[in-house]
Amino acid sequence: MVQHLAHAAPSVSPPSGVRALLEALYPRRCPACGAEDVGGPCPACEAMLCMRAVAPAVEEVGAAWALAPYAGPVGALVARAKREGDREALLSAGELLGQRAHDLVAGGWFAAVVAAPSPWTRRVRRGFAPGHVLAAAVARQCRLPLWSVLRVRPGRRQSTLSPEARKGNLSRRLRCRPMPPVNVLLVDDVITSGTTIARCAALLKAHGAAGVWALALCDARRHAPAPPADSSGNLPGRQQTVTHAATNRSLEIPRRTHS
Repeated sequence: MVQHLAHAAPSVSPPSGVRALLEALYPRRCPACGAEDVGGPCPACEAMLCMRAVAPAVEEVGAAWALAPYAGPVGALVARAKREGDREALLSAGELLGQRAHDLVAGGWFAAVVAAPSPWTRRVRRGFAPGHVLAAAVARQCRLPLWSVLRVRPGRRQSTLSPEARKGNLSRRLRCRPMPPVNVLLVDDVITSGTTIARCAALLKAHGAAGVWALALCDARRHAPAPPADSSGNLPGRQQTVTHAATNRSLEIPRRTHS
């Protein structure tokens, strides 16, 4: 049976009366650190939230951007959400990422959003895949389809390996399904060495993608202040919209085989 992996991610907001009730029952928290009754990012987090190009550049991608440094409240939220299985906290952060990246991402630059994959063992343990939660939120905010084309088999954690060992570790475990020749945005929670993003991007291009750009919630390498991301010099050219019919024809996936 053939599967199609492209699907729309529309933005849906509850009616105003429902929102008022939810605000009364569940006071709005800072999506970055979880502080209550702030109605958005708190002042401390707001000062750290800036969409910046990741430096040094990540291999295999046209450019990579991140919203905040990992050393701070946003990184602490990501670590806690993954450790405690708090999907809602990560979802709130993903919505913030999508809002801040909207002007950079929307407007015909990309055909779809692709999530960096997590092994099924971690998805079962946590109840979610961090990259998918963030990618789905970005797709909704930017009104782009979300394509689930990457898979990774269980194996050693990247964080426990040296930079060189990380490349070989992922190359043996990553799998990708065929794609149409379009530009896509790859979304992950944290960019550390850049190896995961680079290996995923290389595989996406090897399976048909015309180009890959990356977006992350946190950059573990960001310490000193850096200039904001400049979208004028490192975005792809605008492309025609890929219809769902054309996308589905291009993304017909063969039966999964054991490896």
